[in-house]
Amino acid sequence: MTAMKTTIATSIKYGNYKQYQAATNQIIATLRSLWKEFNEAFDYRADVTVHIRPIRGGTHGRAFDHKNMIEIDPRYPIKRVVETIAHELTHSEQYKQNRLSYDAVSQCRVFDGTRFRKPTTHQQYLNLPWEVEARKRAAEFVARCEQKGLI
Repeated sequence: MTAMKTTIATSIKYGNYKQYQAATNQIIATLRSLWKEFNEAFDYRADVTVHIRPIRGGTHGRAFDHKNMIEIDPRYPIKRVVETIAHELTHSEQYKQNRLSYDAVSQCRVFDGTRFRKPTTHQQYLNLPWEVEARKRAAEFVARCEQKGLI
């Protein structure tokens, strides 16, 4: 099974976001309880780190291929957090399988051989094929977990 490490932001441990320590502990416990399901559903990169930290701007999470890291914001309900982790694991899988990459020369994302420039609107972002796939797979993952009574 692929390992998944968790780290916690200093701001949650010692700083201005200490009030999210309980939520952070719940996220870590949920990750452990869903470990098998995540591994069966996603072909993410080995030793991916889930870093739990507040993220500005209403973003629930994000994937950093070059760091092999997923950041998750603990300020959301656990179902949303699980959905976000599944969404970001889909991106990790896309990077691992070389279906998604970033071309620094042209400053474009490349998905399944097609180049995409940075979107200028939120709707364009939502319509990017790797985002459509990630939302779909995350929703399916959460539905399976709910059906099994895991969340």
